[in-house]
Amino acid sequence: MNHNDDRDKHLIEQLNQLPKIEDKRSKEEIYQRISSAQHTKKSHKIFPVLGLVTSVAILFFMIAPSIMDRNQQEMSDKSVNDVKQFNQESKEESGLGLEGEEQGMAGQGNILEKQDSSTVNSSLVVNETESSDQLVYAAVAEKQMQYIIPLTFIVPDSSVNEAYNQLDQLIATTNQDNDIYLFRDIKYQFDEENNQVSLNLPNGFSLGNGTATAGMFQRMLAVMFQPYQIERVKFTGNLDNVDFGEMGRVKEMSIKETKTFSYKLYDQAAQKRLIQVPNEEHETIIDAINKLKTSEESYHVERTIPKDMQFSIHSNDQSLRLEFRNDSSLTNNEEGITMIESILMTAKSYGYVEVQFENASIERVGEYDLTKPIPVPVAANPIKK
Repeated sequence: MNHNDDRDKHLIEQLNQLPKIEDKRSKEEIYQRISSAQHTKKSHKIFPVLGLVTSVAILFFMIAPSIMDRNQQEMSDKSVNDVKQFNQESKEESGLGLEGEEQGMAGQGNILEKQDSSTVNSSLVVNETESSDQLVYAAVAEKQMQYIIPLTFIVPDSSVNEAYNQLDQLIATTNQDNDIYLFRDIKYQFDEENNQVSLNLPNGFSLGNGTATAGMFQRMLAVMFQPYQIERVKFTGNLDNVDFGEMGRVKEMSIKETKTFSYKLYDQAAQKRLIQVPNEEHETIIDAINKLKTSEESYHVERTIPKDMQFSIHSNDQSLRLEFRNDSSLTNNEEGITMIESILMTAKSYGYVEVQFENASIERVGEYDLTKPIPVPVAANPIKK
């Protein structure tokens, strides 16, 4: 027997000397105990790992917003800097620095100012008024005393007497030194019930020699007062010291004006206005409108209809119909508006109340709808005060 056999024998003897232990548990119970112990051991291993993962996640969500904000801010700052750099490079390429930028803004302001100044109403007529407005019909002559320029002041609501007794001040605001105004220092008193008005003339009032001024004075009275259905003018004051020129000594005058006019364009002193060109008794509305194709340069009077524009004219009671030829074209601009308005005012002087434009190349010119009959205007050359 070798040494290993002796050792094993000795170990067996020692085991036999141990106290006897009996386990009365069943095999199933022992198995469950062992299984439970193994599961508990595994759980102790898993929970620390889950806790670590959860802590890391919480920490990430706590610090992530600040990291993202910082990154976004850095990106935003970078974008702004890139834009600034791009703008600066663009300015440098175009020769603009800060001074150039200021000049650019100033230039933009000038453009706006030009736009504002270019939006001035190009209409030369009064089409409608507010109920609170009072119209003051005035008249001046161009410097050669051949033609009348009617003026229509639109003033705040007041009595007709009060309005007309401010006429000198209203005329002064037009700043037209070349206009001939014959009614300075005259006082007005309306008697609308009797269709008459009294003019109190100042001492030394004079129309001078010659028939031109006297005739112009009578025609101006008609322009001023016919819209109020005034038929007679009475003169008061120191008539012994009044000179009516060729009319002699008069105390009253009828103003039943039957003249008809072609309304052309008067372009003088950087201001455009409609001017009355008288027509002869035999001249029809067709003649009057065709005359709108001719200018009178020596009087600064311009045509309002192109020479080559072709149309036919027909009348029906108080309605006038103007039919354009196929080759006639209208323009929706200042010239087109002036043409329409000069035709309307010419028709008005012949007693028509509306004009129908047919076969027009466009449907609208300014505020005028050419697809419908257009009422004639109230008056010409409005000046709002």
